[in-house]
Amino acid sequence: MRMLFTSAAGHGHIAPMLPLAQAALRGGHDVMFATGPGAVPEIEAAGLAHVTVGQSGADAPAVYHSTYPPESLADLSATERLVHLFVHLLVERLAPAMAADLVPFAQQWQPDLVVSNPTAVAGKLAAVTGAAHVQHGFSAPAPGPAIPAIQVAYEALFSDWGVGDAVATSYAQEPYLSIWPTGLNGEVADFLHSDMWPLRPENVVPLAAAGPKPDVLEGLPYERTAYVTIGTTFNKTSAELERVVAALAGEGVNLVATTGVDGAPERFGTQPPHVRVERFVPQRLLLPHCDVVVCHGGAGSVLGALAHGVPLVMFPLAADHHIIAAQVEAAGAGLVCSPVPSATGTRVPPGDAQAELVAAFRLALGDPTFKDNARRVGREIISMPPPSDVVGLLEAYVARGRP
Repeated sequence: MRMLFTSAAGHGHIAPMLPLAQAALRGGHDVMFATGPGAVPEIEAAGLAHVTVGQSGADAPAVYHSTYPPESLADLSATERLVHLFVHLLVERLAPAMAADLVPFAQQWQPDLVVSNPTAVAGKLAAVTGAAHVQHGFSAPAPGPAIPAIQVAYEALFSDWGVGDAVATSYAQEPYLSIWPTGLNGEVADFLHSDMWPLRPENVVPLAAAGPKPDVLEGLPYERTAYVTIGTTFNKTSAELERVVAALAGEGVNLVATTGVDGAPERFGTQPPHVRVERFVPQRLLLPHCDVVVCHGGAGSVLGALAHGVPLVMFPLAADHHIIAAQVEAAGAGLVCSPVPSATGTRVPPGDAQAELVAAFRLALGDPTFKDNARRVGREIISMPPPSDVVGLLEAYVARGRP
């Protein structure tokens, strides 16, 4: 069958989808990936055919974040922040630009199935050509309280395209391919999507055979190593990363920090021998040698750490980071610190941002229960159904027709 995958052009959004698309291609299906021009090299490297969509909305994320800086959303709850991002970025800005290219392509190409992630709301519009539709998660599932606001936004968008409300709201009942381990959902039982299918996040699980030890680790003096990252979406501004490296440089632990391929390690100046600042180090090669990950709470960084049984110290910045960080802390696999206060407020003593970060770092390294809990979640991640199994489920779903 013909399978159309679609996502906004962000590595953290696209990377989780590639294993399923590649598994579908290996299974003999005709696969096409639709995304923004900035992601074309990544799609080509994955061996997938592609079409460029949403060029007119390429600057939408930058416009959104400049219009609504994190401090302007400080009084919102984690769910309210997520809804704000969804409505004012994904629906109002990205969706119209993507749909203008994606819908005509779908009408011409006639896919049997559209697989879109939450950044590609236009994927649901493309499915009005008659294709079946499923969503592919790249982060924690959205909580149920988000439904009313998201439903209103969907209805307004679909109305502009002449699509009825019944189609616009059916997304919540369609299958949602979730790469999120249930061990992080805690007691949450109410989600935006009611039919969630587990899917192993193949791009972050440990390699079947140990890869080569990264050169960046050679010659480091200390027994333990920490990995510091702010991912691939929020790495454009390195001020937070610099603050974290400066705060932890005196902790007697090796530090490996990555700025992203478009970052500037030279901004950090001369560092002591135990601190290495690089643009990029493959996470799956580095994590087997790490004792703690210090990050912003992004989905890829968190899932990668936990899949390798490594505890986390998180400083949420925006988007869904606050939800993710709170879930990790509640699972006992990490700690949350400034710029957002600890989710529990019980394990990290109050104080200024640097003192709180250092306290959390020492506790995550010193208390073995954090590593034990990270390993527990990691075992669950590895046991989730692989992409090849989920391709079979999708084949059956399309064969029996949409619900």
